[in-house]
Amino acid sequence: MPTQAQRRARERRALVVLALVLLTFGAFVVNDKALKSDLVHDSNIAAFEKERQLLERSLRTLQTTPPTDGRPAEIRERWQTVQDQARTLAVSLNAPAAIELVELAEGAIEQRISLSGVPGLAGHADTDVFAHLADIAMLLDMAALEMRTEALARYRTLTGLTLLLLTLEGLWLLLPSMNRLARVETAAKEAEDKLAYLAHHDELTGLANRRALEGRLDELVTKPNQAFGIILCDLDGFKPINDLYGHDAGDAVLKAVARRLEHGLRPGDMPVRLGGDEFVLVVADAPDGRTLASVAERLREQLAHPVRFGPHQLRFAASLGTALFPDDGANPRALISAADAAMYEAKQAGGREVRSYSLQLRERDTMRHEIAHELEAAIGENALSIALQPRVEVESGRISGFEALTRWHSRTRGEVPPKLFIPMAESAGLLTPLTCWMLDEVERVLSTWERAGLGTVPVSVNISGAWLLGDDALDALTRFGPGRIGVEINENMLFGRNAEATLASIERLHERGVSIAIDDFGTGSTSLGRLARIPFDYLKISGSFVRQVDERPTAAAVVRTVIELAQRLGGRAVATNVETHAQFDFLSDHGCDEVQGFIVAPPLSSDVAARYLARGQDVSHEIS
Repeated sequence: MPTQAQRRARERRALVVLALVLLTFGAFVVNDKALKSDLVHDSNIAAFEKERQLLERSLRTLQTTPPTDGRPAEIRERWQTVQDQARTLAVSLNAPAAIELVELAEGAIEQRISLSGVPGLAGHADTDVFAHLADIAMLLDMAALEMRTEALARYRTLTGLTLLLLTLEGLWLLLPSMNRLARVETAAKEAEDKLAYLAHHDELTGLANRRALEGRLDELVTKPNQAFGIILCDLDGFKPINDLYGHDAGDAVLKAVARRLEHGLRPGDMPVRLGGDEFVLVVADAPDGRTLASVAERLREQLAHPVRFGPHQLRFAASLGTALFPDDGANPRALISAADAAMYEAKQAGGREVRSYSLQLRERDTMRHEIAHELEAAIGENALSIALQPRVEVESGRISGFEALTRWHSRTRGEVPPKLFIPMAESAGLLTPLTCWMLDEVERVLSTWERAGLGTVPVSVNISGAWLLGDDALDALTRFGPGRIGVEINENMLFGRNAEATLASIERLHERGVSIAIDDFGTGSTSLGRLARIPFDYLKISGSFVRQVDERPTAAAVVRTVIELAQRLGGRAVATNVETHAQFDFLSDHGCDEVQGFIVAPPLSSDVAARYLARGQDVSHEIS
């Protein structure tokens, strides 16, 4: 909405335009009146000339013919008409001399009439009459001409004024539009410049972004004999800052890191923000790995200092990985990947470290790429399998459901453990096809059991947060129908960066009959307030606590607390990795709803799981 100042400016502009329009209209009216006055004068002079000519004709007739009784009266009548017209014109044309001549002409005409019968004298009188009438006409013409001249000057002045007013109106109306157009053009240019800037810079920190990094690296790799390196930096302890102090505090940290990266730059060096809390420093002159590691160590020390945010000292650190061109990567993508692998090694070592890309890392990366390639082929060739581990109700001993686990037996590597290939699938972008394959396989198994008359037993699958937030997750899970499929979600997914979006997806799934289990509960950064908002069906107690319930009182206390928490929030407590009778007895004594682990059964093939179901789902004898 327009501001009060804008409304006042519009009102003033409208008043000025109205005044200009009224002035223009007035000029047109005055011009019109002047033109009409000239036309009237011209018409009156023309009538006067006509009557004067008739009078002169009558006088000449009187000169050549004897007077009659009616002739003088006719002449007087004609003269009266001419006299009246002359007087009127003389007054309107401001010609007093013409009025005096009218008086003289009147006397001359009376003399002409009186001498009309006297031979020899009539001609002299006619000369005076005609001269007076001619002089009157001449004076009136001169006055009319003078008046026309003045009117023409006045007309030109008014016409000029009218054109000036019209011009002012046009400018007054066009100037705001021209100003708006100029502002629009200026804003468009500024927006274009900003887009061009943002295309190569990070909006928050002002550092170069990934696109600018790729362009710089492409430029450097094409230079002959160019020795350069990159340092990839990932902040340690950044997420707790966001969680505890808010995103404004996190932004303050990111800006401070950017300034520290910029500090002491040499010509050709370029600091970059890749996204999140990841940064890159391109070191243009790095002849060897020691030089690059030395720069990284100085940077690590700079980043170790806290950032002040209001009354708080925000403390964090950094894990850094270095990679050298061309030894560690012959192209920009390979170089970034090498630095990332070195940085990951620094994080695995506990963080706050500097690691350089090495032969061992190269061999490990090569193995990972090979495994990822083989896994992709295995998914496409349907060379994977699923194992189903039953969940059992503690009180009845009956199977309440299964957890589906992916198994991969490679032709070249043998049995590949899930702890190895699942993270690789995630880093290689294979989680979506892997999850879709798993759901298709679960659908096939459930349909087989139902056709065999074994009933409907729910099967749950572990899913990642990235897949859950994808476009196809809702349709892929709800196609099973209510009571057939469940999802197991890691606790950290519920309290991470996309927590709100994850919660919204979980709520939609739960409304459509998909059961929700929070897996490995007790090991993450749980917020009880947020936990109360999650519509979960199962709270799965981490096996790291279950294995110690008969050894460590603290572990037993955690398990008891989780059981009570799950039930008070309307869900069921499921203990995982239950392996001994002592563990089972403890869980049973403290009201745990369900158990899962080797005390019941290891992960089973679908055929073996079907035989368990065929026995009526009661596996209490397995536990005893």
